[in-house]
Amino acid sequence: MKTNYKISVLLCLLLSMYTFSTKAQTWQNLGNPEVGGQPIDNMFSIEGHTSGVYFCTDRGLFKTTDGGTTFTNLTWGSGATAGLPILCIYIDDSDGAMYIGGQDGLYKSTNNGSTWSATALTASGNINDIAKAGTNIMAAYDRGFDSGGVYYSTDGFSTYQEPTTLPDLQMLDLIYFNNKMFLAGDEGMYSSTDEGATWSVQGTGHPAGGRYIKTVDLNGNLFSGDINGKGLFKSSDNGETWAIPDTGTFQDFCQVFDLTAGGGVVLALTDGVDCNPQGVPIRYSDDDGLSWQSALGNLPAAFYNELGKSADGSCFYVYALFDNLLYTTCDLSMSVAENSLESIKIAPNPSKGIITISGIERAAMTLINTQGKVLKTYKNLPVDKTIDISEFAQGLYFLNIVNEGSNKTFKIIKH
Repeated sequence: MKTNYKISVLLCLLLSMYTFSTKAQTWQNLGNPEVGGQPIDNMFSIEGHTSGVYFCTDRGLFKTTDGGTTFTNLTWGSGATAGLPILCIYIDDSDGAMYIGGQDGLYKSTNNGSTWSATALTASGNINDIAKAGTNIMAAYDRGFDSGGVYYSTDGFSTYQEPTTLPDLQMLDLIYFNNKMFLAGDEGMYSSTDEGATWSVQGTGHPAGGRYIKTVDLNGNLFSGDINGKGLFKSSDNGETWAIPDTGTFQDFCQVFDLTAGGGVVLALTDGVDCNPQGVPIRYSDDDGLSWQSALGNLPAAFYNELGKSADGSCFYVYALFDNLLYTTCDLSMSVAENSLESIKIAPNPSKGIITISGIERAAMTLINTQGKVLKTYKNLPVDKTIDISEFAQGLYFLNIVNEGSNKTFKIIKH
């Protein structure tokens, strides 16, 4: 199952107040989340949402709203989920309902995780991922290495069905992309265009014998990693063809344990020396997978099994399984974004208060401090294209701008 493989935010800034040169990423040690004085032993997934970042662990579901300075456990203490490991989470933006998958069932909350109820999906095997296409919610599952599939529901898992067009194989990850649901699992990639009712093998180029652990999208590209050692594959044509984008990095036998993407970069956790001559287990690409660099920064040598990010892609998280330590960085995507700022301009910068954004007509924006805390959100670019940061103390801030799938983050200095 997925759990076998996968194995706050204080940004340490070394730049001066008036210098915008790229620096090597710095990771902060967040320790290990715990509940009732007991730390976790394993982390299964990390998912960012506008309401916070969620961590699915062997001691239930944790949430942070301050970048990892503090954690709240939403499931472990009582109710239907008491004492249960949680493997994955999905939050439905249409109604706010939260769905979590366990090792033998799927649970739902309609009050932001205060209480949970069991759905009709019980004795289900391990629920590895949950996603939505149209009006249908889907859950990928396995019953060990040799069996699994997908459940889908039209009514929030009050009832559910299984398609008859999928092989009985372990299924691990779901992603909805360009009006198509993609499913990563044993023997390849699968897809559905009818909200999970029927499935077929998707595209060519992903070798048989693979076990595809995770798929992410960035800049119109899909990236999928294989835990069985085939490497990392990319598709730029909506999953029709797949190929290894950088054979120099993902060469020979190369296990990919997890992927995440945001802020203009895609990150991959690998088995190190088998994937690249430098033996670097965490690598990132800022050119759509064509080349890869070390993202290890100041991290110690360890086995890192889980990656995740904040909802806006400004901060990343990684978990070291055997060391039981969680780390975060907020400067990886920042440095990449600075190299791709073509038309958008922020001025004056430094500023005492009023900042003008030019070179863009429509955008959503988020102002974030160096601890990863969201200070202000703008659902639309103001009519006068200005924002006022005069209420905040002197120092460094980040302005994340999202427009038509593009996600760029700017460093702003208040003086």
